[in-house]
Amino acid sequence: MSVAAAPAGEAAAPAADGAFSLSAADVARFGRDGFLVLPGFWPAATTARVRAAAEALLDAFDPDAIPRSVFTTDEQQRHSDEYFLASGDRVSFFFEAAALDPASGALRVRKQHAINKIGHNLHELEPAFRAVSLEDARVGAICRALGFRRPLVAQSMSIVKPPRVGGAVRPHVDGAFLATRPQSVLGFWWPCDDCSVANGCLWAVPGSHKRAGADAPRRFRRRDDGAGTEFVPAEEGAPFDLSGAVPLEIAAGSLVLLHAAVVHYSEANTSDAGRHAYSIHVIEGEAEYLKDNWLQKGGGAPFPSLYTE
Repeated sequence: MSVAAAPAGEAAAPAADGAFSLSAADVARFGRDGFLVLPGFWPAATTARVRAAAEALLDAFDPDAIPRSVFTTDEQQRHSDEYFLASGDRVSFFFEAAALDPASGALRVRKQHAINKIGHNLHELEPAFRAVSLEDARVGAICRALGFRRPLVAQSMSIVKPPRVGGAVRPHVDGAFLATRPQSVLGFWWPCDDCSVANGCLWAVPGSHKRAGADAPRRFRRRDDGAGTEFVPAEEGAPFDLSGAVPLEIAAGSLVLLHAAVVHYSEANTSDAGRHAYSIHVIEGEAEYLKDNWLQKGGGAPFPSLYTE
């Protein structure tokens, strides 16, 4: 079943004072499924601005001036370089494996299509991304509706998923890559292109955040020596149960909310169309942010808050 084909849910509604809020039905649906789609969250002009900002970064970066750092969700060795570990304070570029010659590392496609994602501090350093992350009051209102007391934006990513070389992202849960105690990670994911199965839309497994063991995933963490990363435990357990997974075939400008423990993934982009998206991860500021998280800001700088009061 495609989410786009499912009956439309109750839309997010104004609160009594006229401010934006999630409806009670939306909150219940998120609690039941572990994800929620809000169609038309961004108007077309906002979607175009975010997309243009990402394209400007791709046009400006010099592929020969940065390491050939490749982003995947399963090969920790490729995450362990200094460039990746320092990206919490910066705007860094991570390559698609299929875009690089395996022997020489030379680009096999034009540089704009060689990048998997840009991260992880776009929300503070780039105005167009800051506007939709920290300055759109609706993001904080969503967090309030879901019970956050002091939501902080920990990271942001512009995910390129380029035509023909955009690789698959294996099934995972976001709580494996960022952790608080108690766990509080909430993902916001906005597509800048219409998403289809052909161009590598998200898939999610409804209710998977409630399955046995969902609250204790295999973690991706910074090693004790600080020089790299590792999965704990080192060996993978049983694969995720993907039964009931649904494709999120949604329009550009929609918003997908993702629970820390909901299983989701995407297949490769086999089409001639891009599938650009922007994502942030929010954490509860009153929870403990684990010191072995791979993402650390230099000098212990705080993550920015979504509430101004």
